Amino acid sequence: MKQTNFMKLFMEPRSIALVGVPRDTGQDAKNVLENLLTYGYKGRIYPVNPNCKKILDIETFCNVADLPETPDLAVIMTPQHLVFPLVKDTLEKGIKALVVVAQGFSDSGEEGKLKQSQLVDMVHRAGARLVGPNSFGVANAFLNLNTAFVLTEMERKGVGIICQTGFPFVGFPQMIILGKGLDLGNTGDIDFADGLEYFENDEETRVIILHIEGIKNGRRFMETARRVSRLKPVVALKTGWSKSGEETALSHSGSLVGNDDIYEAVFKQSGILRVQDTEEFIDVCRAFLAFPRLRGRRLAVLTMTMAGGTMAADACEKYNMRLASFTPETLNKLSAIAPPWLKFSNPLDSGAFYFSKTGPVETFRITMEAVLLDPQVDALLIVIPALPFEQRIYAEIAFNLTSRYPDKPVTLWLYSSDKTGQVSSHFESTGRILNFGSIDRAVRALSRLADYSEYLDRGVQDGHTGC
Repeated sequence: MKQTNFMKLFMEPRSIALVGVPRDTGQDAKNVLENLLTYGYKGRIYPVNPNCKKILDIETFCNVADLPETPDLAVIMTPQHLVFPLVKDTLEKGIKALVVVAQGFSDSGEEGKLKQSQLVDMVHRAGARLVGPNSFGVANAFLNLNTAFVLTEMERKGVGIICQTGFPFVGFPQMIILGKGLDLGNTGDIDFADGLEYFENDEETRVIILHIEGIKNGRRFMETARRVSRLKPVVALKTGWSKSGEETALSHSGSLVGNDDIYEAVFKQSGILRVQDTEEFIDVCRAFLAFPRLRGRRLAVLTMTMAGGTMAADACEKYNMRLASFTPETLNKLSAIAPPWLKFSNPLDSGAFYFSKTGPVETFRITMEAVLLDPQVDALLIVIPALPFEQRIYAEIAFNLTSRYPDKPVTLWLYSSDKTGQVSSHFESTGRILNFGSIDRAVRALSRLADYSEYLDRGVQDGHTGC
């Protein structure tokens, strides 16, 4: 069976055996069957538990051999000491895709490593593949599928996650990021390259994000990532780079993390965008989902406080962006509505435009349109106070303009109020403008878009195809 077909058994199963599913149900039961029913998974589900005949009115089987068909996927959720006989039963049934949830393998020392090796050998001899051990398994919001024992939120968005931990399945405070997910756990068998190959040709996935503690097959990973990153952006959060983090990663997933300088070189050579923390992880992912390719690094700043303009200038220097120089045509448009004493520069002090004869709202529209039309501007940052009684009007103007000029990313930083969430929703409901938690975060996200565009451009110059 081709590798991509194997991965479809994991990511797009038509039927699932839940081996060792508990009969307890309710909020604290951590019952995968109950979760799948809550999500609305439409595939066939076969609970396996010898101690009951029904769970949630679903027929339950004593053992895998009794199942009326051979399911695409088996999720084995028993303690470690029961895993081997149940894997044997599953393989004898002819199931080719297995998820093992249990801990106590390479994450638990030398004896656990040996057991994991024996488990993987058993699976391979049967012509099957394994995700885990120590794994939440797989998720696919487009199929209402999630094998994690924790009930989580998913959205049908074009994000593919490959991780060595369950925390992306549970979610981030800033956004629901889980579109499709693969938790490698200890990476006993299925690894990052396998996941990348699946997402490479998956039409529903636009951005691939990786949480990496350690990589076992570095050469295959590099070859695959280099190919995939020319089709879709690949973003990586590498943890375990410190001495303390390395020891924690070894006990968490059994990963040997290696020298961080080597990983840095691998990421650069493979076209992978490395992020430093979960904030940047989320920001970059949101930016790739919302914005087109960034044509360059020239940023215009429209701010109602010049302190924000100064911060934006500092952030540009910090993150390798540049303040755009406006064309004479743009300057003429702005001069027509500006107070006579105002000297133009970028950042634009739109606060001074309150003294304009056209009034603040119309001035905002004219100024924003002039900047978006300027061929020497690649992106726009707007810095305004979060005033609910006004910002709905500004949000409508911004929506209309970004709809007419969709090729330039527009970012936002709101300040001066505890109503930023409410006001942010006015702007972000358009799907074309993103609010960030700080000016630095907005500029950094745009810079990563520029990094990826430059990577693709270098590939075209070298004779490689891009997206």
